[in-house]
Amino acid sequence: MAIPVRRRALIWLATILTGLALAGVASPAAASTSGASISGVVIGAGVDVTVIAWAQVTAYRSDSTFPAGWGTTAGDGTFTIANLQAGDYRIAVKQQGGSSPWVNVPTIASFLPTAAELATLPIVSVGDAEQKTVDITLPARPVISGIVYGSAGGVTEPLAGATVIVRNTTAFQAFSATTGADGAFAVPVAAGNSYVISVSAEGYAYAQDALVVDVADADVTGADVTLVRGASISGRVSAAPGTELPDSILVSVRNQPESTVTAAGVQADGTFTIDSIPAGSYKISFVADFDMPSRQVLGWWKNASTFEEAAVITVVDGESVTGIDVVFGTTPPAEAGPKNLTKAQTVTAGGLLSVTAQGFEPGQSLAMWLQSTPVKLGTVVADADGAITASVAVPVTTPAGVHHLVLVDDEARGYASEDITVTAASASVASPAAVAGAAATARLATTGQDPAPAGLLAGLLLIAGLGALALRRMKPAEARVRATASRR
Repeated sequence: MAIPVRRRALIWLATILTGLALAGVASPAAASTSGASISGVVIGAGVDVTVIAWAQVTAYRSDSTFPAGWGTTAGDGTFTIANLQAGDYRIAVKQQGGSSPWVNVPTIASFLPTAAELATLPIVSVGDAEQKTVDITLPARPVISGIVYGSAGGVTEPLAGATVIVRNTTAFQAFSATTGADGAFAVPVAAGNSYVISVSAEGYAYAQDALVVDVADADVTGADVTLVRGASISGRVSAAPGTELPDSILVSVRNQPESTVTAAGVQADGTFTIDSIPAGSYKISFVADFDMPSRQVLGWWKNASTFEEAAVITVVDGESVTGIDVVFGTTPPAEAGPKNLTKAQTVTAGGLLSVTAQGFEPGQSLAMWLQSTPVKLGTVVADADGAITASVAVPVTTPAGVHHLVLVDDEARGYASEDITVTAASASVASPAAVAGAAATARLATTGQDPAPAGLLAGLLLIAGLGALALRRMKPAEARVRATASRR
């Protein structure tokens, strides 16, 4: 007879509750019948006794990873876990936050402790209704310590108020500290990791990843860092007549297209100053609405449109570079002189390359060379305006890859084009000999001979071919007719 669904559910629930009770995870009402408790104080190891407030203290049965009871330490570090059954327990402590100088017990790799991690803790035994007192001392984390110095005007001395960031190289974890009057800092970290140290201070160049420190299970001392006086760059941002600037502009010092070394905002009067720049060579970008996700780049210093085109600014320690001014809404004047304006393009070997240039003398003759391996393509002459517009064949034998078309004048001055990408010639491209033969044939076609006889001959040959094909098809049919007649 089938058991109703509701009854089966009740049977399963009763079975589960029985299993939990046998495993020692009783309901609160059942657990409270023993009346045992564990209480004590949680302190941090060190020379001075420090109580640990607001830490979670959890009791686990010695043979289970399920919590049997828990409590939270008060402001004086005391805790009580009540309503426990008699038995053996392990007591775990987890502090609030992640920057404590002390280590949680046990040290766990995930959110909840495993049986192996709990097994590192001592066993606390309690009897029926026993009020057990157990004080717990958390071990101190290993500490990275050192002194930050500031160097200016040939004088190096401890630097107070510097910010020290210690970042784990393999995990998303960082610790920080501020140097005291003696320039000293001490940062507790987790054992068994490598850390990079970065230091910043007002008026000094930012020292990013200045040191790498490996920490086992002991303190690391002597992690000293010296900061140098950084350079400064200042200027003004303004708009051309009839144009407006965004409400907010960020001026960025960059050493890579997408890598900002440091930055500062433009003030209401259009001025900006960027301090604490490490010695080096940089390019300056101006970014609109820097607090918005789009981060639109308005341009670069000297009205360049890309990082590659931007002018380079080189600074040394302690230098102040002024006059980095920019006016948006204007177009920089074109530079005078000859220019090879041949744009980047892709052409197949054997195909035609479009050539444009300007600024040359009217009637000036220039040789056209294709490089990398120099191949002369011919000569071209500038028109009455000094401009050049031509199409030139790329040799079939030109290897695939990036090349440049260089215009060379009589004084051996060269003017290179943008990148010309040559692709390999297809199998259908004729060899130079075949091209010459085809050209000769084409020349014969223009001698004035009447092409009609040749066309007539081709037509007669076509008709003859079709007749032969029809005759071949008729013979098998005629043979079949004769065979049928003979059978009759």
